[in-house]
Amino acid sequence: MSNLPGNAQFMQGTVAASSSTTTLAPAGVDSVLVNITSNTTLNINAGYVGQTLRVEIKQDGTGSRTVALGTTIAVGTDIATFTASTAANARDLLQFINAGTVHWMLAAVNHGFGV
Repeated sequence: MSNLPGNAQFMQGTVAASSSTTTLAPAGVDSVLVNITSNTTLNINAGYVGQTLRVEIKQDGTGSRTVALGTTIAVGTDIATFTASTAANARDLLQFINAGTVHWMLAAVNHGFGV
């Protein structure tokens, strides 16, 4: 956990995505790094209404892994789909907002960071 100005707190977790389904449960976490080593479907469970979650998806050294959005993630008309960057070690940033019930809304996508 890092301290931010104004006594705000920032919590980050890390998840290894090595199976066909990766489920995030962001209770108490604002940001998650997902290291993908195989094709996976991303789902997000739990959280609270109005919570925002930043998810960083990082390809392994091989790359070419795919990420599908699962049934707990809703997309809109501006961002109707997501295709992960597939270069080795590429990183994508996704921002989600918890809409309650069973859906997290995909609010922003930034592709192709190579750091």
